[in-house]
Amino acid sequence: MEKFDSVLWEHGYAQNKDKLIAIVSLCGKGARVKLRSIANGTFKPPFTCCLSVLTLGAMVTYDSSSQPEIQARLSAVQRAYFKRGGIWSKPGVPYKLRRLYMMCDIQNAAYSGLEAFVVTQRQAAQLDGAISRIGRIALRGHAVDRDEDGNVVGCMTNWGVMKFWRLCSADCELRIRRLKWLQSMVQFPGD
Repeated sequence: MEKFDSVLWEHGYAQNKDKLIAIVSLCGKGARVKLRSIANGTFKPPFTCCLSVLTLGAMVTYDSSSQPEIQARLSAVQRAYFKRGGIWSKPGVPYKLRRLYMMCDIQNAAYSGLEAFVVTQRQAAQLDGAISRIGRIALRGHAVDRDEDGNVVGCMTNWGVMKFWRLCSADCELRIRRLKWLQSMVQFPGD
């Protein structure tokens, strides 16, 4: 800890030791039992600890899971949907305008800040599902497959809805955003 303090001091920083919090990360035999006892409060370590912490806008958990951040993104998608009110189902709103709202509000809310996270296939499917749900609403009942007579024979898949709105899947979009992020880091190395 003293070495860390000296490095901070060299750069003109200092840490407030009263606010020092440790994120619990236990390994080895009995780690799961001890973690459960810390979580339910039966064991109190001699330092301030927590199971998750919010740092620079991102949620960090004891098991390096990004699920709390994914849940925050899913909530942001819902907020972005309700922010526009009834524009999604209002007749007469042009496709281009609805697509622009879909890209700027919904898709950006879903993927904002996830470039720095490892997103699993399951979490990517959750994000795609949330975007597709709103895409189906914005299609105003046309998100169904019909036969020649006009009878409903099935619903569009998530991929079909994304294709209609010309949106990328979460995997593809996050790859693009990571590449752009890395390009900016290479272009401006001092920032």
